[in-house]
Amino acid sequence: MLQSYQKGKPMRRMTTVNVDVDVYIDDVIDDIDDQDLVDELESRGYYVEKGDGDPNVLDKNDWRRLEEILTELPYHWENDMLRRKVIEARMNT
Repeated sequence: MLQSYQKGKPMRRMTTVNVDVDVYIDDVIDDIDDQDLVDELESRGYYVEKGDGDPNVLDKNDWRRLEEILTELPYHWENDMLRRKVIEARMNT
């Protein structure tokens, strides 16, 4: 450790060491508990929902986005009927 003196008193100077580390998710993902991962993501403001694994099935977020898209369209009775059906489907998923 380096020492310097100021007005007759020894002062210690700390050395700073920076280290960069690359972590590959494939190397550690199996070691992480699912709930710990969910908690970490939610603490960062993300919404986490376990899906059934089928990417072709619409989940609540898909239905909600469809509702938003239909709501943004100019009013027409057909758009409104379709929006109501989307809301009903979202409530039942």
